[in-house]
Amino acid sequence: MSRSSAAETVTGWVRRSGVLLFTLIGLLLATGPAVASEWVDYFKPGDAELSTAGYNVARAAAAAYALDPTSTEIMVVGHMDAVEGRTPEARFDVARARAMLLELLYQGVSLQALNIEVQGTRQMARVTDGPDPLNRRVTVRLNKLPPMPNGRPRPPSSRFGHYDQPLIFFDSGSSELSPAREADLVFALRLSMYGHTPGEWRVLIWGFADTVGDPADNLVLSQRRAETVARVLARHGMPWADMEISGTGETQLARATRDEVAEPLNRRVQVRYNKKAVSN
Repeated sequence: MSRSSAAETVTGWVRRSGVLLFTLIGLLLATGPAVASEWVDYFKPGDAELSTAGYNVARAAAAAYALDPTSTEIMVVGHMDAVEGRTPEARFDVARARAMLLELLYQGVSLQALNIEVQGTRQMARVTDGPDPLNRRVTVRLNKLPPMPNGRPRPPSSRFGHYDQPLIFFDSGSSELSPAREADLVFALRLSMYGHTPGEWRVLIWGFADTVGDPADNLVLSQRRAETVARVLARHGMPWADMEISGTGETQLARATRDEVAEPLNRRVQVRYNKKAVSN
């Protein structure tokens, strides 16, 4: 190839590259600056409390959600590092995701737009068997939903449709809550109290038992289970005056069984929130 031909080839390539470059710049300018759709907060070992940066994450995600709340959903994902993963019963990934979700609620995001995932150690930012701050994290991902056909209203995508009627389960013969079950109850309480004004709601707490043992003893046991749940709710801000506590023994089985059958679904407490009638 002659020098002139080579020069022409290089010149043509530069021109084509320049056109492509200016085209890309034009597209970027036309669409405006990119908007972040994912935020991350990191945690100390064994900790699930949001940092100052975490509160800023919640505020940023809530502000982005407020721009188009009818077609936006938010996924909150909790993670642990490898060391924390060796004690999965501690459930740091669950606690981190829940802490962020509750803060998003306080920042004005609708519960119907929120979802949670817990990944444990399955999605490490940096693969390692040791402690790693990059893996002790919670991510907040904002997803834009496609428009509904014919302008129909969008159904809620949240997984918390029954948050106002939590079920709490107990071990056989026991009215004590394990730490994990108490954490589940407190989370359900904080969700259910969102938007509820003290004094405007009647909180019904019903205790149940399975068919193991004497029916009279099971009636007492179911009452104690309901009282256990009520004490937890009271410690976390639920007024005693708003609660109504009762035990039903083994008379209302979630799963019908013969006598002397240990059935986990029947060893439970159900909490229901009813808005009080307004008197004229």
